[in-house]
Amino acid sequence: MMAVRFFCDGCQHVQIQPACDLDLYVPPVELDGVLGAYFTFPCDCCGPREESVAEDIVTKLMLAGVVCHVMDIPKEAMEKHEGPPIGWDDLIELHEALARM
Repeated sequence: MMAVRFFCDGCQHVQIQPACDLDLYVPPVELDGVLGAYFTFPCDCCGPREESVAEDIVTKLMLAGVVCHVMDIPKEAMEKHEGPPIGWDDLIELHEALARM
């Protein structure tokens, strides 16, 4: 089985077996032209699972036998939104309005 070297934020390079140690998470659809896929792998030195973006290597990881998990996305995230995003001023106004109630 092929071993692959990945980068860990805490201790640099980690060598793992893709089919055994990697978990790939892929959303069912692209959001704003971005797939949003990522993979996780264990780091023997640091302990926690490291997380990394998998945009360009999803197909390669799947061909290497990595388990692919399709993420659940709430329907609200798929809705079209109009107008500018909520800003700090909007939050302050909401806070003040709630305080007056």
